[in-house]
Amino acid sequence: MSSSSTIPSWSAGLARTGGFYQDADWYAKNMPRKMPLVPKMVEELVSSLPPLGEGKVLDLLSGCGTAAVEIKRAYPRCRLSVLERCPYRIQQCKQALASASLSLDKEFQTELDLCGGQDGIPGGPYDVVVATLAVHTLAGHGKQEEEVLREKYRKIFEAIFSVLKPGGHLLVGDHVGTWGLYKQDDGRSWL
Repeated sequence: MSSSSTIPSWSAGLARTGGFYQDADWYAKNMPRKMPLVPKMVEELVSSLPPLGEGKVLDLLSGCGTAAVEIKRAYPRCRLSVLERCPYRIQQCKQALASASLSLDKEFQTELDLCGGQDGIPGGPYDVVVATLAVHTLAGHGKQEEEVLREKYRKIFEAIFSVLKPGGHLLVGDHVGTWGLYKQDDGRSWL
């Protein structure tokens, strides 16, 4: 008699928010289908970048490299670094870049805890930090009390701004996540 399958049930992917987002291969394949506005968001984000030339850019929580590839296509001379906790996702990003004959300047494989105050963002200072679907991930996906979440966002943005060069840019492309969109933008005290 064989043992039970270790593969998750397909039915977990049926609900509106259902899916296997922690699985890097599933995410890379299904993200455009499950979140159809993300490709357009990345396009708009890249179109919003200033001319990068040889500027130093960080793709924060780069995932499989969706934004990294588009940034390097638009600005092939920029010095692009990626930060991601999952080594497999860094490999996916490097493979996506290589398939477009592009490459990274640096990669940082680390689990950030910006909310706990222990970690800083490595490799700075940067001319640009791009955070696509990253800020809500750093804050946490679960429901949280408003003051706790406000403090997390404050620490996240402080950490990001601390690695930007004076006059540098932060571009955020994200969904609402665990906190209302306008509440995220109302924390001007971290600017």
